[in-house]
Amino acid sequence: MALPRGTSADETLLCFMTGRFSCRVFRGDPRSPKTIRRILHIAQRTPSWRAPEPWQVGIVIGRGLDRLRATQTSMTREVVPPFRTGLQRF
Repeated sequence: MALPRGTSADETLLCFMTGRFSCRVFRGDPRSPKTIRRILHIAQRTPSWRAPEPWQVGIVIGRGLDRLRATQTSMTREVVPPFRTGLQRF
């Protein structure tokens, strides 16, 4: 997001705060190492309210990612009750 030169600090903050969104659906295609490094570089500067501990980030790819997905799916199926609509569970 490019802001015009001379944009005040409060206008800049407002722009970033109102442009923020929460993503709940993720694409399955892999991200390039360059993209991952850029995301981590930006995330290092993300403020965290009342969280003095450093972030710990894990990056999982390949077969490790497949195992993580399978484990998470299995665990979710164990704790999430079936839908009452009669539809099949995921």
